[in-house]
Order: sequence, then structure tokens, then C-alpha cells
Amino acid sequence: MNITTQAGVPVVFPLQASDFDLPNDQLLLHWNNVPAGGSVNPPTPYQAPPGIDINAVFSWTPTLADVGQTFTAVFVVFDSENHTTKCDLNITVEGPMAVELADFTAGQDEVGGPVVVRWDTASEIDNAYFNVYRAEDFDQEHAPTLNSFPIIATGSPFEAASYAKLDRKAELGKVYHYWLEAVDIFGESQVFGPLTVLVR
Repeated sequence: MNITTQAGVPVVFPLQASDFDLPNDQLLLHWNNVPAGGSVNPPTPYQAPPGIDINAVFSWTPTLADVGQTFTAVFVVFDSENHTTKCDLNITVEGPMAVELADFTAGQDEVGGPVVVRWDTASEIDNAYFNVYRAEDFDQEHAPTLNSFPIIATGSPFEAASYAKLDRKAELGKVYHYWLEAVDIFGESQVFGPLTVLVR
């Protein structure tokens, strides 16, 4: 899976061992290209009793020193017979663009509540509007938008702005992926994400 972010914008990715079809065993994390500050909570490796899913949250906030680089996080699940399966998470850190994000998150404020997609911009140059996309797979190109109408931009090159979009149709127990698209007055777009949410 590929994720694009900016310096200072956190990447948060929930992990479940059951996503790897080996739900009762260990979940490991290692980096191919190690950045500073990446973590998994709770720490790995660890084991859960049979029948108990393993849950962890990977998080990392890139810095300016990471701009222009792509890092690969490799999540490995293995069972007692050493059968393994893995997922590559490729994170590309871009420099300042027309829209510079200060924060971009997706999650529930409370169990059973709607998913809230929030983003703060540090600056916006010629930005016209935003779209928020949601899908159950990683195909952003065919994902529908959450917003029925464009979310009009209110920031400027000199003023920050805050935005939020609620997903009231997210179903309990499902995993969704969210993208943010910024479209400028010339029709050019930037896409951020995905952010992944397990609805509880």
C-alpha cells in the first residue's frame, strides 16, 4: 500500500493479525529504510491466546529531513509452524505544496459514533476546494466521495484553516480507508492518505 504525506503530518495505521489470515499468532514490524520515531503500540512482537485477535497501531510523524524520501514499513505475521504473510506500507514524504497540511486524522470520538475526518492546513495557495473519499479497499481512483458538494477552501497563504467531515454511514466492525483531495483554481489536485479506520 502507498501513502503520501508531508513533514509534520502523522501517519497512523491500525493493524490486526486477522487481516493477515493468521489471527492467533505473532505480529512483527520492521523497517526496510529506518526513519526516526516510528512506533507500534503495543510493542511487537507479542502473542495472544488462541482465538484472540492481535491489534496494534503503527504511527510515525516525518520531519523535514525526511522530505523527498520513501520509507517502507513491513508488517509480518507468523504462526507456530513458521508460515508467514506480510504487507508493505510505502510512505512517501513530499515537500510543501499548494496545500500544506498541519494535521490529517480520521477516527471516532467515541465508540459507536460516526467516523470524523479532520484536517488542518498551515497554508493554502490558490486552493479552491476539498473532497473526501472513502473505500473498503485501497482503490482511491474508484472510491466515492463522502461529500455531496465540494468543501470550499477557507485558508490562504498566510492563514491556517480547520475542516471536518463526518461519515455517518460507516458500519460497525468494518475497515475503511479515507483520502483527502485538494483541488486548486487551475483544476490541479493533491491527494493525501489513505488513513485507515476500524469502526467500533
